[in-house]
Amino acid sequence: MKHRAQVEVLDLGLKWDAGAPLPMLVAGARSAIVLCYESLATGEGEHVIEIRFEGCSNIRMGHPNDEVLHGHPFWGRGLSFYEAHVVHDSPWLEEHRRINSVHDYHSDATWDRLNHYFLAFHDEVVEALARDISARRVSGDMAAESARVAAEVAAGR
Repeated sequence: MKHRAQVEVLDLGLKWDAGAPLPMLVAGARSAIVLCYESLATGEGEHVIEIRFEGCSNIRMGHPNDEVLHGHPFWGRGLSFYEAHVVHDSPWLEEHRRINSVHDYHSDATWDRLNHYFLAFHDEVVEALARDISARRVSGDMAAESARVAAEVAAGR
């Protein structure tokens, strides 16, 4: 069966740096957080964005980068450079629904609550199956924020 995935750009209210956002992923059992540098026309110091996936079931980070993003199967279906997206009719989500369907207590309702999020950065992408996504600017530098979110995820929050 060929999937008809469509990709929609999400406005998270903040934009990450197109050149060197340097995303860092911190993930636990049910949550995942990406930290990256914000895109700023002017300004001093570091400006860090926290992107939080709530109810995260699966997460992955890696290729492709922006030089080969146009080779991704979602290209031509709404995928854009340096944006957050939601993937409708996601083959990845359907794969996990199918895998889980052999469980005695499987319920499609669990999987119906999840979205496939796709974050396109300069050197990598981050994809998550999660209930929700949010973004906010945080006040600390990358080192301080990475320590804070690692402690938060380790504590199960």
